Amino acid sequence: MTRHHLSNRPLAGLAILAAALLTTVLSSGVALAQSADTTRTLPNGDVVTNDRSVSNGTYQDQRSVTTPAGGSYNNDRTVGNGEYTDTRTATNAKGATYSNTRTYGNGQYTDTRSATGANGATYSNTRSAGNGSYTDNRSVSRANGATYNSTRTASNGTWTHTWSGETAGGHSFGGSRTGSVHR
Repeated sequence: MTRHHLSNRPLAGLAILAAALLTTVLSSGVALAQSADTTRTLPNGDVVTNDRSVSNGTYQDQRSVTTPAGGSYNNDRTVGNGEYTDTRTATNAKGATYSNTRTYGNGQYTDTRSATGANGATYSNTRSAGNGSYTDNRSVSRANGATYNSTRTASNGTWTHTWSGETAGGHSFGGSRTGSVHR
């Protein structure tokens, strides 16, 4: 008997068993390498809360972490009905904050981020892509009064970039560029 004639049934059985176990774990909402508890305290004192749910074909995963020093982190992810949304926020003990929301769906991607430093400096950025166009808006404000704003767009083979700002010394600047893609 040659190797060609040997049965692959034992291997097929293992593949079916592995697929069944993976399907059971994923559909049960059980997190791999995580206890069944939804709230736990880590050895460093961080308190972690994790809630997962499935409802009407939508999966939601909400996580939060609070540190003994007063910092916090939150993450809320939702998947369903052809869309994915991921929202994250963080605050450190000194009061600095960060947030980020990303959304994918219906041929569109959007990513919005913002941060505020404990010293009052700010940063924001919104990017979107879909339906043949791209937009990127950014804004920065430093604690010393300097500012910067930028907008980039691209659509139908044409792109633009405009920017403006002011230095801490009060000097304004800015400009713009436009171009096209030739094939």
